[in-house]
Amino acid sequence: MTRKRKTIEKLAKKAHLDIDKVLIELWDCGYKEVLDPKDRLRDINRARRALGLATRRELKSVSYWMSILDLYEAEFRSLLQKLSVPISKTVQTLPRKAISRLKSEARKHGIDPITGKAVSSNIRSEASGASDFKWQTIGHDQELRRLIEDE
Repeated sequence: MTRKRKTIEKLAKKAHLDIDKVLIELWDCGYKEVLDPKDRLRDINRARRALGLATRRELKSVSYWMSILDLYEAEFRSLLQKLSVPISKTVQTLPRKAISRLKSEARKHGIDPITGKAVSSNIRSEASGASDFKWQTIGHDQELRRLIEDE
C-alpha cells in the first residue's frame, strides 16, 4: 500500500514554520519542482531533514528520545516505566504507544518533540522580549512633510 505524499502546507504546519520559509528551505536543498504549498513531496525524509524535523525512523529510536530529553539510558528506562511502557533492555525501536507518550512528556518539559527545540509555553514571554528591541535608523534622518491636496 502506498502512502499519501505530504503537502508543503502540512509539513509547514507540523514544523510550526511559515509556508514561504519552508518553500525557500526546500528550494535551497534542491527541490526545484516544488512551487506551490499544495504540491506534494516525493522524498519526505529529505525534506524533513532539511527543515530540521525528525524523521519517522528517528521518532522510533531510543537514542533520539534520550538526546531530546537529555537522559541517560537508566533514566530513560525508568521514565518509560513511569509512562507505563514495558520495553526490554535490548530493544532500540519504540512501540507506537511509547512514541505518543514521549511526545507528551517532551511537551511537558517545553520541548517540541518533532524539532527537538525548546518552545515557549507563554506567548507573553515572547512579547516581552519585543520591548528590548530598539529601532536603528540607517543613513540620514530627515523630517518628512506631508503633501496637501493641491500638491
